[in-house]
Amino acid sequence: MSINLPALRKEFTELVIAGSTERAEAAFSEAAEKFGDLAIVEALASIEPQVTSLHLSSFDGGKLSLATLLVPPKAWAESLAFFAAKWRDEDIEDEPEVLAEALFAHIHGVVFSTDDHDRRRALLKACAATDSGIMALMVLFSMAPDDILETADHIDTMQSYVTAGSENEHDVVPLAVELYHATQDGWEQVLYGLFPNYMHDPDAVREQHASEDEDAPDAHRSTQELLYQLRKLVPQSKAKDRTVKKHKSLGSDIFS
Repeated sequence: MSINLPALRKEFTELVIAGSTERAEAAFSEAAEKFGDLAIVEALASIEPQVTSLHLSSFDGGKLSLATLLVPPKAWAESLAFFAAKWRDEDIEDEPEVLAEALFAHIHGVVFSTDDHDRRRALLKACAATDSGIMALMVLFSMAPDDILETADHIDTMQSYVTAGSENEHDVVPLAVELYHATQDGWEQVLYGLFPNYMHDPDAVREQHASEDEDAPDAHRSTQELLYQLRKLVPQSKAKDRTVKKHKSLGSDIFS
């Protein structure tokens, strides 16, 4: 007996779209027990990214899923582009911190779902290879600009030896350090995107950021601005409509 990947993909997609997250996970768990984790990896690699995003967003924070543990880095990075699809203007205006925290819970939950440093860095490298991924990381870093500037100083000093520091640091710092180890180019893109003048004059940025002058402009871009920018990057195709039409029933058996 071999797994029928198109049938598994079809069933999983329909269950996610219908809101049956637990049943979708159950389908993956049953397939994993019979055919191994690789079958799930192969299925997740071929599922449309908006479906993957919808499913993984149900398991943020303390809840883990088989899909969270096995999603291929490239598939996850592509799904991240759809995370902001349902954000409303009023939510971005009134509660930007809430949206940023939800995004942090998602990214942190996927990246740190494993102790495997190679997988963590593969995930972050794939994330930093997309415009949406860079913007999402900028949103997270904007939640703790003091700690990010301090981390940048540590990286400049220690480079490959840098590690996350004290318990008083924001939870985003370990993510920033892992990003640096995964891809220095990605780290710089996020840092320079958050602090637009950092590349040209980091000392001036530090001085501007430390200024107590309320009329002085911020040295970094705001969380709210970055949330709007991330939402603009959500793909505007009708792929989701095609997906719904394509998967009308659960006809085929997963196993053949």
